[in-house]
Amino acid sequence: MLLESFPDHVVKTSDEAYELRRHGALLSEILSRRLDAEWLDISPNELGYWVMIVPPDTRVWPFGRIARLVAMGHKERDLVSYFFELSSRARGR
Repeated sequence: MLLESFPDHVVKTSDEAYELRRHGALLSEILSRRLDAEWLDISPNELGYWVMIVPPDTRVWPFGRIARLVAMGHKERDLVSYFFELSSRARGR
């Protein structure tokens, strides 16, 4: 659904930028609740550079990950496999 909303892989309007922020917020919330991720650095002005850490030591950029998915489309790994990879790292597999 997310990729279908951006067929040209470009964010053109403020509404589309808002949609990206919503998805980034959702991803960061899922990482926080399911993988105990915590915000490490939210000082940059651009959300794409905000960093979380997934224990034990994996750094992730949830808003940047969403932006990259939209920009690259199907060339980028989907969010489900991304989550599963982070989950297996967090469990030490």
